[in-house]
Amino acid sequence: MPKVRSSKTCKATKYVSEFPDEHLQSDGQILYCAACEKSIAIEQRFQVTQHLQTNKHKENKNRKLKFKQNFLSSTITSKSNLKSFLEKYTAQSIPDESTLRKNYIQPIYKETLVSIRNSIGDGPIWVSIDETTDVDVESLSVVEEAVKRLEKVQGPIGDIVNAKVKNVLQKNSGLAEMKAIKSILTGISSEASLDVELSPSDIVNMQYCPITSVEVERSFSRYKSILRHNRRSFEFENLKMHVIINCNQDN
Repeated sequence: MPKVRSSKTCKATKYVSEFPDEHLQSDGQILYCAACEKSIAIEQRFQVTQHLQTNKHKENKNRKLKFKQNFLSSTITSKSNLKSFLEKYTAQSIPDESTLRKNYIQPIYKETLVSIRNSIGDGPIWVSIDETTDVDVESLSVVEEAVKRLEKVQGPIGDIVNAKVKNVLQKNSGLAEMKAIKSILTGISSEASLDVELSPSDIVNMQYCPITSVEVERSFSRYKSILRHNRRSFEFENLKMHVIINCNQDN
């Protein structure tokens, strides 16, 4: 029976699996050595093993391993070690932490505030507080549609899911108000009762509000990552600037 010739894809994948510790990668067509940052011929097996046995490949492999070890040790031990690590591998002078805080934080903070003001312009501002629920007509419609579809699910599993959904929605004390505001915004009813006093302009602006407080929760997570247990000496002004910059870094 004639020998079947392996395709490039099979060969490249085979070599990556055969030499898992040699920093080999493949896109299905080319075998790439990440340690040496070059492609390797794969027509014959000896071409691969020959490359792996070269002194250059071994040096590059050890250099990458040492780089990872130094990085891990520097991030675990102290900030001074991390600074030394960055200076060693970037060949650049890394400013001291106090220099960054004094010379860069405040200008970036001011630029962030300008960006926020330009983004808002003369538009209305909505302030979200943790555990609050707001109104977004489209989002609320999605929730209501999901409930209707779940009610059509039959069987014991459907009963369990519907009971759980019903229980969750009943605990949401603001859901009735959200539905009432939606009725007013969509023109279904102009006499819906509300437990809170809202002006007509307030109700109109409700259509731009999010239905959840996810953004608030995300800001809490960033706040906790900044004010860690070993950074309790943060002055309030510095903490304020760091939080605002971090929470608006995607804008």
